[in-house]
Amino acid sequence: MSIWKRFFGDPSKERDETEYWKEFALNVQLHDSALVLLYASAGAWPEGVHPDQFSSANWLALVSRVRAYIEMPYPLAGLRERADAPRPTYKISDEGRIMREGHHMIDLALFQCKPSWFRLELDGLSSGQNPVAVGTWGMIEHYSKWPLARFVFSLPATSEAHDMASKSGKVMIVPEHVSMQIYMGVENTLFDVYEHLSEGARITDKAVKLNLQSLLNA
Repeated sequence: MSIWKRFFGDPSKERDETEYWKEFALNVQLHDSALVLLYASAGAWPEGVHPDQFSSANWLALVSRVRAYIEMPYPLAGLRERADAPRPTYKISDEGRIMREGHHMIDLALFQCKPSWFRLELDGLSSGQNPVAVGTWGMIEHYSKWPLARFVFSLPATSEAHDMASKSGKVMIVPEHVSMQIYMGVENTLFDVYEHLSEGARITDKAVKLNLQSLLNA
């Protein structure tokens, strides 16, 4: 059974989305196993992205750019050049959960500019939990569910899967590692948006979306 019948055979799926994935596959020429990983990670074709923009894109340059974005420290001008710049620490617990340890003062700067729709239920916090850390993580989790964010920040893992499948026919990618890369990329996106806010402004969904799209268009 072809990849398209396996993953797009559901008649309830929008035809346009199916065609987008097919066009993307033709433009980037990835191994089927890599496409399966990207589709499973994104969950849906990302809003505001057209497969035609990949027809002339340098795939390796795109992947390298996204990978560098995921791995950079907080993109704040005042900290970027510091060798000891505070940065979040991510790890996978023994139970397979993604765990994050941030920096209170840096997280506070972001939390104070949280989107107007964001609400933190203080009654739900357990003793010892830091509201700022919980709130910052809540924002990261929210935007990490966007298909656009999941698509963009799954590209490095997709490239790795393509290389593995092309060489050996087998793909050994840890799903939790892909999730961690998505969280890290989204966190840097939020701080990138924060860096360009005017005085008193808040983070908006539109600004986050434009930032994510710019990573594909640069």
